[in-house]
Amino acid sequence: MTVNPAGHVRIRDWMTALPPAPLPQTVAPLPYEAIHHYLRRLANANHLTVTQLSNLIHVRRPPGHAGRGFGEQTRERLAAATGQPLDRITRLYWGPGPDDRDAFGRRQPYGHGLRPACRRCAARHGLLDPVPCKLPDHYMICRRHRLWIGPSIRNPASQLDLADIPELARSQRRQERLLRDHARAVVAGTHHHASQIWRSRILRRPTLTPLQRHRLDILARNGAAIPLMVDTKLLGHDMVNSLAVRIAIYPEVVRLTELLLDLRGESRWAWIWNRRR
Repeated sequence: MTVNPAGHVRIRDWMTALPPAPLPQTVAPLPYEAIHHYLRRLANANHLTVTQLSNLIHVRRPPGHAGRGFGEQTRERLAAATGQPLDRITRLYWGPGPDDRDAFGRRQPYGHGLRPACRRCAARHGLLDPVPCKLPDHYMICRRHRLWIGPSIRNPASQLDLADIPELARSQRRQERLLRDHARAVVAGTHHHASQIWRSRILRRPTLTPLQRHRLDILARNGAAIPLMVDTKLLGHDMVNSLAVRIAIYPEVVRLTELLLDLRGESRWAWIWNRRR
């Protein structure tokens, strides 16, 4: 609080310091849901505008950089007003909204780096519209519902069903183990490099392995748009980056990522050993 020269606390600071009264209706946030979307859902449930809701519980967008997170007091006030656990509120993402533009002046469909949450997870909360979330980059598959929710997904209808391809979920668990053993930036860079190696391999020898073609067949039955060239066992330059092909080669990319990280570690220890000799 700030005190004026007469020693009195300003009424605005006094009101802000008081814990907000619980709202009549609460809504549970989805993990990593964008705060602008959650506040709009919360305001609609209580028949308020977002501005009225913000004034009521004194939740303000922090000044400065747009990607700055909530302050601890703001998180606590929002948790008190909604009755939601503090850890759920902490997992919300505060960042640029869908009306903000990137460094090139382009408007993002969901916001910077946001993508829709698993459509079935949203439906469990009674949400039929897309829910923009700031999911970690390595989140490719919804564990509960076995849907592909990778970074390239911009439409919930594109979240393909992977229940008949269990090795994809196992590959994501393997990638998560790599993140526990290595720095996140190192794993991300190595995974990108492994993906580029596999795409270059496909372009040099335009065929897929039988297991990858089997995955494409399953994806086609689940509604994936499979290019005609795949039916002739050929892949063109413009199809290597298609969603179906990225899903089909995902397990091999993760295995190559693991191999490159192992080789990187062995090379590092060899370098240390040679320095010590």
